[in-house]
Amino acid sequence: MKEPEISEDCIQMYFKVKAPITQFLGRAHLCRAQLCAPQSEENEEFENCVTQYMKAINFAKGEPRYYFLVFNASVLYWNMVRPFLKPGYHHLVIPSLSQIITVLNQTEEEDKEWRAELMLELLECYLQAGRKEDATKFCLTAAPFVRTQVPHKYRQMFSTMVRYEVLDDLMLREDKQQSIILSITYHINSLKAILLLFELGRLCLTLKNEPIASDCLQYLKKMETE
Repeated sequence: MKEPEISEDCIQMYFKVKAPITQFLGRAHLCRAQLCAPQSEENEEFENCVTQYMKAINFAKGEPRYYFLVFNASVLYWNMVRPFLKPGYHHLVIPSLSQIITVLNQTEEEDKEWRAELMLELLECYLQAGRKEDATKFCLTAAPFVRTQVPHKYRQMFSTMVRYEVLDDLMLREDKQQSIILSITYHINSLKAILLLFELGRLCLTLKNEPIASDCLQYLKKMETE
């Protein structure tokens, strides 16, 4: 891949010939994906590259002996995607990342920490894209996996769920009873929410928006009594 022009010629020749369906087909899609890595946030470039990664993944998921290609593709895909995770672009990542996580789960990828890492990233993408309902649905299955299989990463997920109120507060309160660390995490993130609510109420008073200021006060009183 250090000689992109030669690599491109080789890939073109490979796809022109009706070669046997082996792991090299998946590898060829991975090579093509790296060759067409997007240089900017242009949607067409990004989608074209993602398509090649998904072709490799969809090919490999159908044959257990090729499952290693699913993992390899997910790592290369994520290295390509990370620079584009900035405000206004998270929504572009959601469709492909959610599919990759699904396939990694289906193939029972042994690197559970990697699966958990991608789950945390997808949760963040949902929230940054304003898709809280999808984030909630995702957490119903992702949270139990991270909590039981990769417990040292659960605090990060729990913190995010509390901060954004992703799950029902009763469920989060039950979780915090499991350890002192989760209990502290819960109260720290709840405190942040209180401070934000207080600032919102103060701003509403300044702008003479009394109805919303009153709602903020009532919510603060409710939180104090819980």
